[in-house]
Amino acid sequence: MEFYAKSKILSGEDALSNLVHELKMKNVMRPILISEKVDEYPSFIRKAREAFDNDKLKVPYIALIKGETANADTVETIVEKCKEVNADAIVAIGRESVIDTAKIARELLRAKVKSVKDIKSICETDGDMPLAVASVFVGTATEGSNTAYMYGENEKIKFVSPNLTPEFIVIDDKLALNPHRRRAASSVMYALALSVIATIGKDSSFVSEATARAAIGFVVGAIDRLKEGTRARKLLKNIANASVLAGIAYNAVKNDILSKLSVTVSRELRIPYSKTYSMLFPHYYEYLINNDINNEERYSSVLLSLIGEERYAFVPVSRRVSDSYKAIRNIIDFLEDKSGFRYNLSDFGMKLPAIEKIAKEMGKYGEDAADMARFTLSRTY
Repeated sequence: MEFYAKSKILSGEDALSNLVHELKMKNVMRPILISEKVDEYPSFIRKAREAFDNDKLKVPYIALIKGETANADTVETIVEKCKEVNADAIVAIGRESVIDTAKIARELLRAKVKSVKDIKSICETDGDMPLAVASVFVGTATEGSNTAYMYGENEKIKFVSPNLTPEFIVIDDKLALNPHRRRAASSVMYALALSVIATIGKDSSFVSEATARAAIGFVVGAIDRLKEGTRARKLLKNIANASVLAGIAYNAVKNDILSKLSVTVSRELRIPYSKTYSMLFPHYYEYLINNDINNEERYSSVLLSLIGEERYAFVPVSRRVSDSYKAIRNIIDFLEDKSGFRYNLSDFGMKLPAIEKIAKEMGKYGEDAADMARFTLSRTY
């Protein structure tokens, strides 16, 4: 399967071989492979190098030490190595931080600067240096995103630019770790959350909305197969496709207040951002349908994506918005029941005083944001 946005998605058994072909079509002769020193990775790297070797395209390999990805020193070391071997493309295989490291390193090379500090704006970079990425954790949505995170001395720095989006995204079962059922459920929920937010967002376009609907289709497909008893390992492709498309669609979202709330809660409770976002999403959606009365058509379109045209046609117009929330809740209840994935923040240490503290902090974005935070957090407590 191939899908065109800014990124080209290569999916299936021949994805790696197709990547080699695509790079050669761009006249790439000296790609460099970036990964991480983790016990499970050598087999992935071997498979990737074999794909390149089969086409007589030898690649130098950088193994990053776990815990040293996504910081300025590591990024700059990669830049120097790329210059040393005169690399003309980067291929990154690993978790989110490896992919983010590769994204930022590529921008330094394109900007022709040595230090991250010298990049005035990632949006100003130019030049042809293809980037291909493959995540070993399905469901992160980072592969096709236009963001990258890097750790500074005392802060986590966020870069946002269309230039960060890779040219190629590889979805290959052979490059993915076997997810346990709870992680698979979390990945499905995160893809659904990003897709719905991209669908109802004011900045969505025809292309981003169509991409979001495709992602929701893969989510529904994964849920249906889970209901049939399919093991999580056999759903990797569904989940990966949903995640990648959701991340691409979400690129159109300019100002996501749920993201800001999720960052605040994630920092407060020390739980992963994607899990926090997934837990808050259904309650945020409930808040929206009760307060955003001028956006009913978009909320109805969420229901259309979730249940399909045939069933949607028989739902009265007056019920379509509320039924979209019920459809989301049905997915959550199923995942919670079958996977054991927890959706209550109180399970992670949320206390009532913290709700008001976070709501006041969200007040810097306006009183509506504070009210939304109080409602959303109280529903997860």
